[in-house]
Amino acid sequence: MSWKAKKLFLAKALRRRGRTQRMRCVRARSDVRERINHETHEKDERVDKN
Repeated sequence: MSWKAKKLFLAKALRRRGRTQRMRCVRARSDVRERINHETHEKDERVDKN
């Protein structure tokens, strides 16, 4: 591989890795938000039953 090809390959790999990490972060954040929502809903239901 020439240095140009290597450079292009590395740039592509880095870009791809960055995108997947960003997606993972967003997904994790939404999961946490959903979990918090579920917890608050459960608490509300418990209060209603009592």
